[in-house]
Amino acid sequence: MRLCMSDAGADATSCSFHVGICHNNSSIFGDAGASPQHFIGANFVGNFNTFVRATSPTRYGCSFVAGEEWLNGVLLVGDGGAGDLEPSTWVIGASDTNRTLMFLDITKNVGGWKLNIFRNTSTSVTDVDKATFDSVVTTESAVLTGHSFAGEQTWGHVDETTNGAFNHVNLSWNHNTPVFKISDLTLVKFF
Repeated sequence: MRLCMSDAGADATSCSFHVGICHNNSSIFGDAGASPQHFIGANFVGNFNTFVRATSPTRYGCSFVAGEEWLNGVLLVGDGGAGDLEPSTWVIGASDTNRTLMFLDITKNVGGWKLNIFRNTSTSVTDVDKATFDSVVTTESAVLTGHSFAGEQTWGHVDETTNGAFNHVNLSWNHNTPVFKISDLTLVKFF
């Protein structure tokens, strides 16, 4: 994704931004009162559930990311324990002219699933243009100044044959303000 946030003029509290894949669209993550049937992805919960606002340039920072795995509506991994993706600082520009990148790399292998997050970690947020996004998103080993991978985590609880195929991309943000502004969203499948 190439994205930024709107500037609400203050910290965003009680936050949760989920990015991942899920099975079925009848109980996707973020629907009011619904637990996802099966979901694997990242939950950007901020610092004590707060996305902290800073200036020069105006930006929001999230200092905690939990990888999450849900099976039959039950959270298996991601409660602040083994699923944490550390180090996990994520800095998001708060202006249409300061868009950054965030990729969630999900790899299926024999032992389960591997997750890794590519995100901006620099407080000197600069705009990533469309051409740069297009060239970085299509490489298996993304490299971009100010951005880095968080560190891979491996899980193996959800078996698609038994539990149902992951067949939907799932994004969820539990706030009206500030809002995430997604300029570009790309799904890339490497073979």
